Amino acid sequence: MKKEYDFIFGLGNACSCTQTIRKAGLQFLSLPFDWIIMEDSDDLLRRVDIIKNKFRGWFEQKDLIKIRSYPEGNKDIYRNAATGTIFNHEFKMNEDLATRFPAVRQKYDRRIARFLELLDSAKRILIVRMDRPDQVPLTSEADCRNALTRLGALYPHAEFSLLHLTMAEGVAFRDRQVQEPGNGILRIAFDYRDTTPGVPPFAVNFDQTAAALSEVATVKDYRTQAEKRAYSDQMRRARWAKHGAKTWFGYILAKLKLA
Repeated sequence: MKKEYDFIFGLGNACSCTQTIRKAGLQFLSLPFDWIIMEDSDDLLRRVDIIKNKFRGWFEQKDLIKIRSYPEGNKDIYRNAATGTIFNHEFKMNEDLATRFPAVRQKYDRRIARFLELLDSAKRILIVRMDRPDQVPLTSEADCRNALTRLGALYPHAEFSLLHLTMAEGVAFRDRQVQEPGNGILRIAFDYRDTTPGVPPFAVNFDQTAAALSEVATVKDYRTQAEKRAYSDQMRRARWAKHGAKTWFGYILAKLKLA
């Protein structure tokens, strides 16, 4: 049965988790764990520890070490040596870290404040944990249970549930395995890798993962009126940009030319 939540957020293992939640229409704002990965198989519980510590020391310039470049995406990849957090998307190739860092830090400070505020105010919260298609080992039921227990202790006013999307090689979406081990955990297993030729092994079929999530959850729109207006303005300007326009008048002219 589909349940409604006040807040839904992802706890890794990679960017594909938040991409699934967004495609399902269940996340409206960017949050601190959205576009990062963490090393080692215990990353779920380490993320909970970071929340417990209110993200103190999580994003400090002194701890960032460049580990590689990603020319295809024009990015330099940085690892936080203190936490094992890897930032794949924040720094352009050959960009001076000291110059770029303050703006990125401000962005993460906003996301952290927003995230902690929602945890403080929401009554029914769903955590989504999604294993990468190439992840070994898969997230254990014990780690899911421990994550729920720890977050419940940190925020006793809230009712936490956890949806674990995990890989089951060769199992089609229509044959997906749905299990409820208890204690607020729902586990859905199927083969959701993207089989398009040439994609990397961690690529995900988001149509399927989003459909699996949409079947079991809805969420209230927790944005403020200002945030809703800002989002509408962003989408409007994106539509204009697709037609090479910067103003409403320019957009209308471009549309008339295509008519």
